[in-house]
Amino acid sequence: MRRDNGLRVTNAGRLYPVSKWGFVSQVQGGFTHEGACVVTARAVMVPRVMGSRLVFKPQRSATAFGTQPSATRDQCRELAAAKLKDAILGVRSALIADQN
Repeated sequence: MRRDNGLRVTNAGRLYPVSKWGFVSQVQGGFTHEGACVVTARAVMVPRVMGSRLVFKPQRSATAFGTQPSATRDQCRELAAAKLKDAILGVRSALIADQN
């Protein structure tokens, strides 16, 4: 077992091979009338069928929400990227927890 960025990495590739599973991500957001940036990011692990086609039957899913008052457009994009990373880490954590 090795560590990656302080997190334990296990044999998830054996349980969830890339040939059978794929990931879908979605980020939505924008600005409120008051100028606050509001973001929702979602990461979903779904099964593959016939090669590269994915079927939207989520096996694992994680959603992250964020808001930042008086944000610029670039700050809002940074928030969206951070929340997507949080959602992906949430799916990863669920996969690791499945193995314990």
